[in-house]
Amino acid sequence: MTEQSRFESRADFARRLNCKRSYVTALAAAGRLVLDESGAQVDWQASMERIEATRDPSKAATVARHAAARTQTAPVVPDEAQDAPESPDRGSAGNQTAGYQKARAMRETYAAMSARLEYERAIGKVVVVADVRAAIAASDALIRQRLEAMPDIEAPQIAALGGQEHAIRLHLSEAIERILADLSRSIELGENANAS
Repeated sequence: MTEQSRFESRADFARRLNCKRSYVTALAAAGRLVLDESGAQVDWQASMERIEATRDPSKAATVARHAAARTQTAPVVPDEAQDAPESPDRGSAGNQTAGYQKARAMRETYAAMSARLEYERAIGKVVVVADVRAAIAASDALIRQRLEAMPDIEAPQIAALGGQEHAIRLHLSEAIERILADLSRSIELGENANAS
C-alpha cells in the first residue's frame, strides 16, 4: 500500500463508513481518528483500527441494529493491518480506551454505592454520623444536668428519712430510675424527630 493511498479526505472516509460527515467530525473531536500532520487527511486503516479499539462495549446492540439497517456495510480491514507495527498514535488509543473503561467502571461503582447507601439509610440500617454525635451530645447534656441537680433535690428528702439505710437505697433507686426514664424518652423523641 502506498503512502498516498493510506490517506483520504474526511468526506471519503465518511463514505467508506457509510455514515454522515458529522459523525467523522465527532470521531476526530473525540481523538478516535488518525490524521496526517495537517489534520486534513484521514489515515483510514489506522483510524478504523482505533475506532474499533475505542468502541464502547455497552453499545454493541445499537451498533448491530444500525449495521443491519444499512444497505452497505463498512469494509473489513485487510489482514495486513494486523501485522503492521503499532504506531505511537495507535498505542495511545489503547490507553484512551482503558482510561475510558476504567473511568466508566468507577462511575458505575460509585453510583451503585450511592444507591445502596440511600437504600440502607431509608431502612434505618445506616445513620448519619453527625446525627449520632448530636444525639449523644444531647443525651450527655441531659444526664449531666440531672446528675448535677440530684444532690440538691434528693438531699433534703434523704435527710427526712432519718438514716434508714433501706429507705435511702429505695429512694436513690427511684431517683435514678426517673433520670433513666427521662433519658429514654428524650432519645425516643430524638429518633421520632429524625424519622420525620
